[in-house]
Amino acid sequence: MRKEKIMVFILGIVSIISLALGPLLRLLKDGNLLPAGKESFYWLQDEGIYGRLFSGLDAINPWALYGLMISAGLVSVFLVYSILRKLKFEVEEAALITGLSALSPFFTSFFNHPSAQMLMILWIMLSAWLILSWKKYLSYLGLALLLAVPLMGDIFNAIMAFAIALIYCSHTREKKIFLWLGGLICATAFSFFYLGKPLLTGPVEIPVNFWQGFVSEFGTTGGMGAFILVLSCIGFVLTWKKAKNYLAVYGLLLFFLLAFIFFSGQSLIYLGLMLMVFAGRGAMFLLKREWQMISLRNLIWLVVGLGILFTTLNYAVSFSVSSPDNSLIKALSWLHDESRAGEVVFSNYDNGLPIEFLAGRQAFIHQGMGKNSFESQREMMEKIFYSSEPQETLRLLKWNKIDYLLLDGQMREKLWKNKETGLLFVLANKQFERVYTKEGIEIWYFEKS
Repeated sequence: MRKEKIMVFILGIVSIISLALGPLLRLLKDGNLLPAGKESFYWLQDEGIYGRLFSGLDAINPWALYGLMISAGLVSVFLVYSILRKLKFEVEEAALITGLSALSPFFTSFFNHPSAQMLMILWIMLSAWLILSWKKYLSYLGLALLLAVPLMGDIFNAIMAFAIALIYCSHTREKKIFLWLGGLICATAFSFFYLGKPLLTGPVEIPVNFWQGFVSEFGTTGGMGAFILVLSCIGFVLTWKKAKNYLAVYGLLLFFLLAFIFFSGQSLIYLGLMLMVFAGRGAMFLLKREWQMISLRNLIWLVVGLGILFTTLNYAVSFSVSSPDNSLIKALSWLHDESRAGEVVFSNYDNGLPIEFLAGRQAFIHQGMGKNSFESQREMMEKIFYSSEPQETLRLLKWNKIDYLLLDGQMREKLWKNKETGLLFVLANKQFERVYTKEGIEIWYFEKS
């Protein structure tokens, strides 16, 4: 018992450091704790209870908002550990799996941004913990909480709810479970066919390259660390010898892998948790096996340990420099003061939600739009970006009632090969006036007449 308490204490310290490191680096770099990432501004502007909670806390003090998110992450960490223990994992293995999860960007990233998925993870973990208590009144409460999952979350949350209910069924053999499964099916059907979308749905997702989205070292702010994947492969090979005991985990792993590749990045949190089971098994193997060369064992663990810590630090640094940075904040503050309400600002969709929230102006395109509207606006955006006919570009800007154009350094680097192409060439027209230029960001006023 004493050993477990020590491990839980260490797990808590590691989790707090991992969850708070990114925000702390952001505070040191920019001197502010403005939430990072486009999804944050979607929820800070949301009119629902969830959005009002986020915006209210942010208005009181940014640390109040981050405190809520870090606390939610910490509670989720301990729920994961407790669930693993209820599923008969040994203390060391449960602590390893949970600790590796807490250090991984795929887990931390969901608790460094205000998002619907943050609430869903916590909700599902709490439901699973109640169900696996194996006490009827608590299990029924957990199953009741699961009934709300399909209404609030996406299909991947609903699948996790089904999986948890089936685990309960396999252990208890209780016939009433079919009533709960029927309730989950009805709730899912009601959500998708009547509501049309879950009650808690985030901004439109932009598809990314699989490896870029999956492996954190390849440029994503989430994802899995390369050394975690190595440990997962070792664990997968070891568990294959007892494949019958891991059929449920294999099935969920395959489902969420396919879901991540073809449908939604939101499924990464569950894919990551499945992989952590194998990573923990791989780590336990390396810890417990007998080594003839102690120096080789120490070297391997030094490399693996530093690799995992580097992944955590790399995520924290990426988070600290993620948009909006101080240069964009200053530009949008200027735009708020110098432009008029109702004027339309044209920029890349990544800047859309910050424009709406920080400048209080209408963005031509942002990821809070409906999917159909977003795709239509994105097609128009690309025509304006790349049109080789200046008169056509001017016509499109007038037709869409654009008043200002905001260009940042990243747009200039990635969208155009040189200054003689697309929109950059058109800006030389006398109808454009550069009204702001500072720290790599330019704002142009477009005179329609």
